[in-house]
This record gives sequence, structure tokens and C-alpha cells, in this order.
Amino acid sequence: MAIFRLSEISQGLNSLSDKAKQAKDLVANFKGSSESLQEDAVSFETRVVCEFDCVIEALQRRKEQLIAELEREKQRKQQVFKKSSQECTQYLRQTTGLIEYCLEVLQESDQISFLQISGPVLKRVYESDMQWRRKLHDESDDTNRSFRYKIDCSHVRKLAEELNFCKLETPTSPLIVTDECYAENNSVSFSWRSHSSTWVDGYILEIDDGKMGRFREVYRGKETVCTIDGLHFGMSYRARVRCFNECGVSAHSEVVALSTSKVAWFTLNGDDCHSDLILSNQNSTVTSSSFDERVVLGSIGFSKGKHYWEITIDRYDSLPDPAFGIARQDVPRDCMLGKDCKSWALYIDRKRSYFMHNNVHSQGNTGGIGLGSVVGVLINLEKHMLTFFVDGKFLDTFVLQEVGGLFYPAISLNRNVQATIHTGLTPPEVS
Repeated sequence: MAIFRLSEISQGLNSLSDKAKQAKDLVANFKGSSESLQEDAVSFETRVVCEFDCVIEALQRRKEQLIAELEREKQRKQQVFKKSSQECTQYLRQTTGLIEYCLEVLQESDQISFLQISGPVLKRVYESDMQWRRKLHDESDDTNRSFRYKIDCSHVRKLAEELNFCKLETPTSPLIVTDECYAENNSVSFSWRSHSSTWVDGYILEIDDGKMGRFREVYRGKETVCTIDGLHFGMSYRARVRCFNECGVSAHSEVVALSTSKVAWFTLNGDDCHSDLILSNQNSTVTSSSFDERVVLGSIGFSKGKHYWEITIDRYDSLPDPAFGIARQDVPRDCMLGKDCKSWALYIDRKRSYFMHNNVHSQGNTGGIGLGSVVGVLINLEKHMLTFFVDGKFLDTFVLQEVGGLFYPAISLNRNVQATIHTGLTPPEVS
């Protein structure tokens, strides 16, 4: 029995020892938590002070702006007063002189002479009187003599009273505003918003490759709308959004898809063409003030797909060789297309045409252009082909050796030619 009791006491002591160790660890944990809480509180207090300092600095800046605006208004009014004072002084001198002259006229004893000069004098008196009436009426309005303004701070004070702490936690998924999402040409725009109960520091927008592939991040920031340019035509791009704050990143929003245009609508790029070129008709028509060839590119570039556009010859004197085709964005703007390695073009006159690239001529064809002719350009980046048409008839096809990067529609011409580009056309079939 004694041995049994000794065993029980020994087990009890072991259990108490374990409990004491756990209590010691718990006390240490409480102490560490207390220290961590103190650090967190100090850090949060610092952020609160910083936020309020930022608000105070913003109010101070606004105060300085309004005071500066007040000073400018004061100076403007002082200038008005100075001008009015100078005008009144001038009127007073003129009136004093007129009064002295009238007194001399009234002393005229010859009735005939008096009648001759009294009419003009009376007219001057009436005009001076009306002038003073208008001047005194204008100056009697005291609204321009004082500052009739009021600064409304009520909404700011109300907002200040409503400032409070909010619990910070991982945000919920944002909502995509589908009514404000749209696609235009080869661009897509997405809009979204966060839940009102969620504190958000920023957003992450992801889109796929237009072929149901993996998503990639295209935007990270505080804005709630984003436009992605330079996409492929005729593709459906899926997008999703997440939001984040100090606590973490939300789950993804619902996925929304937008489709880019199947055909390309574009104009000529007036912001990046040679200064001798003259663009009109909403940047669809181009001519030049120079006898030398000048280059203009289209407003968008192509890296994939099949695209077609036409150029109408609006003016042509049968002498120059306008050129039509494609070019890199950094092609020289002061020489004919095809003279360098960055452009591929068909140059054509009234009798014949040649393909030219890197200043090498090839594939000559008989038949040219005249007033009203239509040149069609077809680029097929899947088959690496550049095809030309004249007045609806197939002319020739050229193989592109370089297919990476962007190709821009391009025209080179001089002052003897005017051309108009037509876009948004369905590519013709070429056998």
C-alpha cells in the first residue's frame, strides 16, 4: 500500500511539474505578447500621427493656396481702383477745361458768333454729362470694392468628426463593373470597385494571352480602371482583379472577357510624322509641302494576324513615285519607303511599280496609278506575306523575311500627291 501511495504521489508531482512548466511558458508568452502589444501600439500610434500630419499638411497647403488666390484678387482690385482713379482724374481735367470754355462762350456779346459756337459747345456739354453719369453709375456699385467670399469648411469639420478606427483584415474580392468595361480596336479597358466594408491599399489586374492561357499581371496600383493597349486583333482577353492591404491579398474577382476588334480601325499618326506633311480629314488624308519624299505611319502597329487597308489617290500630277507599305516605328521620316531595312514598300507611278526593301528593287509590274486610283495593302503575319492591289486587282505578293515586332502601315509622298487612307476593311482572300 505504501509503495502504491508513493507511486501516486510521484505521478502527481510529475503532473504538477509539467503544469508549472506550462504556466512558466504561458507567463513568458504573456510577457512577450505584452511587449509585442506595446511595440504594435507605438507603431500604430506613429502611423496615426503620420496620417494626421499628412491631413494637416494638406490643409496647410490649401490654406496657402487660398491666401495666395486672395492676394492675387486684392492686387487685381487695386489695379482696377488705380485705373478708375486715373480715368476720373482725366475726366475731371477735361470737365474743368470745358466749364472754363463754356464760361468764356457765355460772355460772347455777338449773337451771331454765339449761335455759331453754342451748338457744338452744347453737344460737348451733353456728352460730358452722359460720360459722367455712366462713370458715376459704374463706380457707385460697391460689389467690386470688397471681398464677397465665404470659405465653407463644414464638410471638412464633419469628416474630421467622423474619423475613427476600423478593423484591418484581409480584403474581400473586388467587384468588376461590367457596364464600364469595353474593348476598342486592339485595346481593352476594365473597371472595378472594392466592397465598402473593405480597406484596400491597391489592386492587381491580370489578363491572359487571349487564347485561354495563363494569367499575367498587367497593373498594380490604387486606380480602379485600367486600359491595356497594343493587344492582338480578333482575340478574347480574360481579366480578373485582386486587392490587397497590410493583412494580405484577396481572392480573385470573377473573370470577365472582352474581345478586340476583328478588323483594324486607325488613322495616320500626325504626332509622329515629318513636319513637312499636312494631315487633314481627321488625320486620314495626307499631302506634303516639300518636293522631297516624306513618311507618315499609321496610328497602330501589327504583330499578328491579317490586316487590310486602302489608299485613294486624291491628287497626282503623273510625275512622283508615292510609296505604300509597312515600316518599323523608327523608320526615317525624310526619305522614300523601302530605302532602308526598316520599311517594305511598293513605289508606283503612272506606268509601272516596283517592290523595294533595303534600297533593293524587285518584282517590277506594268500598270500604274492616276487620279482616283485605289491602292490596297494586305499584310498577313501568319504567312509572312505582304500583298498589293491596284483598283481592286491583285498586283503582287512579297515574302517578309523579318516577322518579329510591330509593323506599322506607312506612306511616303511629296507635294505633288495627296492620298486618303481607308481602314476597318475586311481582308480579301488571296489564293
